[in-house]
Order: sequence, then structure tokens, then C-alpha cells
Amino acid sequence: MRVRPEKPMKNAMKVFAITAATLLLASSLFAGEPLSEDGRQIGARLAAHKERVQSTVRIPVTIDLTGVIVNTTPAVLGAYLLRADFDPTLVKFVGAKGGSTIEFSAAPMATDAEKANGQGWVKIVAVQPNMSTPVGKVSVATLEFEEIVPGGASSIKTVIEQLAAQPAPDGNGDMSAALEIPIEPQAQ
Repeated sequence: MRVRPEKPMKNAMKVFAITAATLLLASSLFAGEPLSEDGRQIGARLAAHKERVQSTVRIPVTIDLTGVIVNTTPAVLGAYLLRADFDPTLVKFVGAKGGSTIEFSAAPMATDAEKANGQGWVKIVAVQPNMSTPVGKVSVATLEFEEIVPGGASSIKTVIEQLAAQPAPDGNGDMSAALEIPIEPQAQ
């Protein structure tokens, strides 16, 4: 899809809005990791490590887009959908806060804590409209859990379900459609 040059921002924002809606819809329909032709996983990486403060467990979430290119420019993270699975008899989900990267510093949307704790998983989603940043390593959120049982934090597993890049100009200066970024899962 190409956006006409006479109205690039207006059309780019429409493309972004459509992409964000598509991301949310597609995330509920698809859950698989893209593979290269030789069967290796490709794309962005998730970095999440657990930090303990008494019985509170904080999991900072960083998405690494280093080396991901869209139309010859570094990919700009436009949206993400993250899932965290956990054993609700060992930990309880408390909430999600924004990350330290300014574009994702606001609290993301998250599954209601009561519902998340009843089902043992939570989904976190955020969208940002900036067309030129963030790129590279992006701090998107901090998930907070409370341990019910000492060591219960080991049951928490995070995975990115979907990422979307902002539209990027092509060689002619036209805006391309926003793109889904392939995901390369990391060991937790």
C-alpha cells in the first residue's frame, strides 16, 4: 500500500490506526513464530528479567529491534502485544506500568488483574504514534506480581505475541504501510 505524497501525514496516521486495530485483532487469531527459509526464528527479541522487592516481583520488559530494518531505515516500534503466563497459586498479577522509553512511558492496557489471576495469564498492549522513534532497544513496560509462595516468580513466563513497525518512507519518499515485525523468542 502506498500513501499519496500530497497528504502523507494524514494518510500515514490512517495507516497507523488501521495497523493498530489489525494488530489487536490479529493477535487474538494468530500465535506463531515466523521462521526463515532454513527454519530458524527471526526478528525482534524480548528481554525480561525478574527483580525482587520483598514479595513484589517486577519484570522490566525491553524489546530489542537492533538490526531490524524497514525500507532501509531502522524499524520504529509502533505497537506491541505481550503475554505473561503464570501459576496463580504461586503469584498474583498486580499491574503493568510504562517503560523507561518515553514513547512507551504511559501505562499500557492490560487484562484486568482479577481476570488475569483467575486464568493464569495476562495480555499487555500499547501503541504509540511517533513516526521516527523509538528504535533499537526499547523499554516498553514493567509487569508487577506479588509472590504468594516464596519462589513463585519462577512460574512467570513472558512472550511477545505481536509487534508492529511504524510506516517508513520508501526510496521515493512515499510512506509504506506499517509492517508486522517478525519475532524471535528468547529463553526466559
